[in-house]
Amino acid sequence: MRPLTLDFRETPAHNRTGLALLAAGVFAAAACGYQWLDLRDEVAASEARVADLKRLAQRKMTRVDERGPESKELTAEAQRANAILRQMTVPWNELFRELETASGESVALLSIQPDAAGQQLRIAGEARDVAALFAYMTQLEHNAMLVRVTLTGHEIKLNAAQRPVRFSLTAAWMARS
Repeated sequence: MRPLTLDFRETPAHNRTGLALLAAGVFAAAACGYQWLDLRDEVAASEARVADLKRLAQRKMTRVDERGPESKELTAEAQRANAILRQMTVPWNELFRELETASGESVALLSIQPDAAGQQLRIAGEARDVAALFAYMTQLEHNAMLVRVTLTGHEIKLNAAQRPVRFSLTAAWMARS
């Protein structure tokens, strides 16, 4: 058996590697500390907003029913006026222009049923093929006005020569500010 020799003298290469690792650790700890401070401020701001909202929710508001019988008529009239206002403020021209522009030559729109109250559109049409249908949906999704474009149904017409795809879509529109 050989005798065990222990040499604890430092060599310059080991010293440099240790210092580099120490510097990297100090930098990582400083970055974590900075991020912790940033998140702490963000949490404090969020907690302040939650406290404000709780205070607002706890305030006693007068109910419409408590003001008398004429308030019910007033409420019904206000609801009718709001429904008319929603119908009038729908950007119909922009919506129809965007739908027609996206359709191109490979998609024919058969019907468009808008729902102003829910800001929804139901679109029925016929595409040359499935690829054209998906391209149309992609164009609608990249539109700035339409969101949540969803295929609700499709049917491939097997008895037709070119086998077109009849489809129905729903989409919601966002009001431009």
